[in-house]
Amino acid sequence: MRPDLGYSGWRGTKWWDLVGPCRKCQSRVTFESGIICANYGKTQGLSFKVCDGMWCAKCFVPSRLDPCDIAVPKDFTGATIQELEESERFMQARPGDHMCASFQCPNCQSQNFRGRDLDVHMNIADACFESLCRRATLDAFWARSKDTVKSHIPEVRFMARYGKALGFVPMPPLGPFAIGQHNGMLQAILLEMGAMEAGRNGTVQFGTARMIRSTTTVLWETSPASGTDIVLSTGGIKGRYITTMCPSEGRWYALFSIGISVRKGDIVKQDRAHTLAVVHAIIQLFEDEFQEAGYNMPVQNMEAALFFIISCMGGFRGYETVWTDLGALRYDIRHFKEVDDYSAVAWPVTGRFKNERGSWNHYMIPITGITGSGVRVFEWAQRAVWRLELIGRRDGWVPQS
Repeated sequence: MRPDLGYSGWRGTKWWDLVGPCRKCQSRVTFESGIICANYGKTQGLSFKVCDGMWCAKCFVPSRLDPCDIAVPKDFTGATIQELEESERFMQARPGDHMCASFQCPNCQSQNFRGRDLDVHMNIADACFESLCRRATLDAFWARSKDTVKSHIPEVRFMARYGKALGFVPMPPLGPFAIGQHNGMLQAILLEMGAMEAGRNGTVQFGTARMIRSTTTVLWETSPASGTDIVLSTGGIKGRYITTMCPSEGRWYALFSIGISVRKGDIVKQDRAHTLAVVHAIIQLFEDEFQEAGYNMPVQNMEAALFFIISCMGGFRGYETVWTDLGALRYDIRHFKEVDDYSAVAWPVTGRFKNERGSWNHYMIPITGITGSGVRVFEWAQRAVWRLELIGRRDGWVPQS
């Protein structure tokens, strides 16, 4: 049986002394020249084959099934910037990567949570699984820079020499891992698949795909598995800390999360905003209608005008504008008219906001009465209040149509 990455006393083979053939090209591999699976030389069960996961760094590359979606750096004008080693980033491993991020080969990961060995030549599901494992592994590896990984190799060499000279084991084992201990690879594969879902701009944004991690964490906290978590409390809820065994909160997954975020670019592609000219043109349509109909303007159209103006000039998201408190707005308008001050509107919104943990709150948002481009916010707020008063509406939320 091949030696493993751990050791059994001083006589056992240490991972820094391992030498074996690359699984792809059969070249000589050591910790200095490639990457080695943490379970190398071991079998995780009687029905599983012995792990032979050892590769030259340049041989551990994405599968042919991998779309290799890698964000390319661009300058302020949008022109592509070719970084040094750009062709290597996320496209191959570096020597010693397995020392900086725990590494189990795709076949061992299949044993961990699929309960069987891979057969990538006869089973398309196995081929896809291997592709996703390789991609997630490369993402975790590239969370650290090439120079950072490279700098650890001579230090390991020094420590191995010192330990041998003085007769002690200078470094901990890197494996093997117990069967089922995938370190977050399962959740990483789910995220990799989610990131390939179709979206409006090719695939979904990374910010959307990574919600899978939040869901897996919540499900863990709900499941019996969370019984292994430990709560550390200082007496109050705010002083409570939880140590968790949740895979998506672990060290390996944290590296993977950094890597995939860098690879995908974490670029937010917002809906394209209206230009100022378009905003003015839309407001002018409402103004023309009001000049023609006055306060006989349909309530629905008046509410639409107010919704559009406040959403644009107040920087509100749509649902926040809907939460405008009519009673408070009527009070504000009346007060400002009494003091003859039309320079601003204290816009009242009330509702349950996410950042406030679901509690009901009230906010007053100051908005200029007349914008620099000439939009008359105060006047439109006053028109809406008076129009709604004509139909007997004096409280509640403003837009109701």
